[in-house]
Amino acid sequence: MSTIGRIRRLFPGGNTSRGFVSFYEHITGQNPVRRFIIKGGPGVGKSTLMNKIASLMLEKGFDVEYHHCSSDKRSIDGVMIPATGMGIMDGTAPHIVEPQVPGAIDEVVSLSECWDERILIKQREELQDCSKRMTGYFNGAYSLLKEAKIAHEEGKGYVLECLDEPSGKEVTRGLIKEIFAGIPPQFERKTNERHLFASAITPDGLMNHVDTLIQPEMKVYTIKGQPGAGVKETIARLAQAASEWGIDSEQFHCPFEPDQLDMIILPSINVSVMNVSEPFGYNLSADKESRIVRTVDLNECLVKQMLETHREEIKDARDRVNSLVGKAILRLSKAKAVHDEIESYYIPAMNFDKVDKIAQMVIEKMIV
Repeated sequence: MSTIGRIRRLFPGGNTSRGFVSFYEHITGQNPVRRFIIKGGPGVGKSTLMNKIASLMLEKGFDVEYHHCSSDKRSIDGVMIPATGMGIMDGTAPHIVEPQVPGAIDEVVSLSECWDERILIKQREELQDCSKRMTGYFNGAYSLLKEAKIAHEEGKGYVLECLDEPSGKEVTRGLIKEIFAGIPPQFERKTNERHLFASAITPDGLMNHVDTLIQPEMKVYTIKGQPGAGVKETIARLAQAASEWGIDSEQFHCPFEPDQLDMIILPSINVSVMNVSEPFGYNLSADKESRIVRTVDLNECLVKQMLETHREEIKDARDRVNSLVGKAILRLSKAKAVHDEIESYYIPAMNFDKVDKIAQMVIEKMIV
C-alpha cells in the first residue's frame, strides 16, 4: 500500500440519559484477530501509545478507526485496523474490558509497572479527593440527563398525538422498498451488527464525527422530524429490514437515548440512513451534502391543526430539555477539569522510557 489510509472517527461510549453506556466490545468487531487491552491510570500514556500505532498504520496505507473518548476530546479510547482485524483499546474504568480469549487473541498491556508508586502513595489523599469529586460531577451530569429525558418524553407524547400513523408507516415501507430494490435477499444468512456512537454529549457540548463515516460513492438518505414524529422508529425498522435481508449493518445509537438509533450504515450496498433532526441529530458538512439521495420529512405525517394546539407545551418541554442538557454539559466539563488534575499527579510518577518500550513491543506485534 502506497497511499495514506482513510480515517473514520467514532465514539465507543457515551454520557447518556442512562448514565455511561459502553459499546467497547464492538471496537474490534465480532471476530478480532488480535486485541490489546491497555490497563493504567490517567496520564500514563495510553492515548499517546494508541495514536502512535494509528499514525504508523496510516502511513503504511491502512484505513484506521479512531475511537474517541466522550469525556475528553483530546483522548482516544481505542484504535482499530479493519483490514488486519487488529485493535488496541483502553480497558480501565469506566469502560472495563477483560480478555475473552487470553493469549490467542487478547493480550493485556499493563502500564502500572511504569509508575513509581512511592510518588503516588504520597498523593493518596489528594487522589482520593479528586476521585470523589469527579464521581460526583459525573453522577450530577447523569441525573440531569435523566431529568431531561423525562421532559423529552413529555414533548414526544404531544407530537405523537398528532401523528398520522398510517401515513408514517407508508413512508417507511416506501423507503425500505427504495433502498433494497434489486438486492436479492439472503433470508438464512446470519448477519453481523456493530453498535457504536457517531456522536456524543461531551464537556464541550454535542460533538459528532459523522462526516468521516460517509465514504465516497455512498448513498445517503436523511430523515427529519420532530421528536415523536417517528424518525428513530423508521431507522430501527430499516435496521430490522437489513437483518431480514441478510445484510450486515453498523448501527449508531443516539447519544441521549442510547436505546434508539440515529443512523445505520450498510457497507455492502454503500448506503447510510441518518437522523438530521434537532436536538441530537447529525449535521453534514457542505461537501458531504452532495451524497444525499433523498430527505424524508416525517413532519409531513403530522396533523398540523392538532400540532398547533400543543405548540406551547411542546416548546416548554424542549426548552427544559435544552436547559437540563446544558447544565449536564457543565457538570461534565467540571469532571474533565478534575480528571486533568488527577493526570497532573500521575505524569510526574511515570517512567515514560518504560512506556515507550512497551509501546514498541505492541507496535512490533501489530505492524504487518
